[in-house]
Amino acid sequence: KDDIWAYVVKMTLIFRDLMQGNPKLAEMGFEEEAMGHNAIVGGFQGQRQWTDFRPDGDFSEAMLNTSFDWNGIREAIPFATENDTLNGVTMLLLHLLTNRAQMFADVRTYWSPEAVKRVTGLSLECTVRRLACAWRSA
Repeated sequence: KDDIWAYVVKMTLIFRDLMQGNPKLAEMGFEEEAMGHNAIVGGFQGQRQWTDFRPDGDFSEAMLNTSFDWNGIREAIPFATENDTLNGVTMLLLHLLTNRAQMFADVRTYWSPEAVKRVTGLSLECTVRRLACAWRSA
């Protein structure tokens, strides 16, 4: 577990350095890389070609999206999971509008029609029929 923890922390640092730069890289002879890419949003695609062999990027994504880290309070860095540009742009827009960290949630679950009805009181079938009727009459 310690090696996985070290790996995901290094991933986080690399993502941040790629986006914002790091003067220590210049000291190591990587002057161009030290400048970063001036990125205002980023993402990581951790599909099976990565996660079958390496840790996923959830820790990195969560840490970059928050307004604090091991250095203290800082501006949040919008960072989308699965390198989803639509979510990334939405996170960036809301970050720029509110000047606050945006929620990062990589939640995947199946909601059966019965579970939706139990929790919300709404029938998915009924809702789909209403939408179809409204669409036809428009």
